[in-house]
Amino acid sequence: MKNKSFIIVFLVLCVLFILSGCDGSSSSSDDTVGIVGSKYTSVPGDRAGVAEGDIVFADKKTCTLKNYKADAAAYAEDGVVVGIVIYKGETDTVGITGKVYIIGLNQGANLVWAPDATTGYTTEFGTSRTAGEGNWAVITAADGPGAADAATNYPAFNFAKTYSTSGYTDGWFLPSFNEIRRIYDVRGNVNQGVEVITAAGGSATKLPTSGYLCSSSQSEGTADCISRVALNNGAGSGFGDKKSAYVVRVVHTLD
Repeated sequence: MKNKSFIIVFLVLCVLFILSGCDGSSSSSDDTVGIVGSKYTSVPGDRAGVAEGDIVFADKKTCTLKNYKADAAAYAEDGVVVGIVIYKGETDTVGITGKVYIIGLNQGANLVWAPDATTGYTTEFGTSRTAGEGNWAVITAADGPGAADAATNYPAFNFAKTYSTSGYTDGWFLPSFNEIRRIYDVRGNVNQGVEVITAAGGSATKLPTSGYLCSSSQSEGTADCISRVALNNGAGSGFGDKKSAYVVRVVHTLD
């Protein structure tokens, strides 16, 4: 009788062990257990916890991609997803120190920097290679009449100027050369975010694997060229013809 009881207990323990997984832990995926830790990584006025790859909502709160994937419905109160955090500004390297930057979810395609024979095509502008948010002002100051009709004379910049989404209706800009190199470096974060956002019903576009990503940075010493980054291998160069067609992604400060 005693042996029979021992066998029953032993079988029950074996079943429990199998159900819990061979290592004694749950066999459930982390992606299916709901929000882990704090719901938000940052909110307006407190960006201490924000990180590259975070999802950004119309109300300017952010959360991890993992938490959004686990329970997208829990964030409905924050409005639509408008962007993905891509970098923090670093002194003399990328962006403006202390600022956090997000990439817009959709892109322009086959857009030129400046068409052939325009003032923009034949002018060498003193644009920044570090922070792109001031580069349109540089062009406007040098070519006011052309900038007034940006759709005709500066199509890539016009895409950024007219880009709009909930919570961020203006202020988008064409990133600088250093900024688009950073975008290429974090393309994995961007494309993973796009997959999760579209799976949840949002609108977003992955970074392509061919063509060139257009920067707002003029090449030094060559009026008709800009700096660009190849999307197939990340190679950067200062020999992009202004009248060539490019992929355009836009950037905005988080606040």
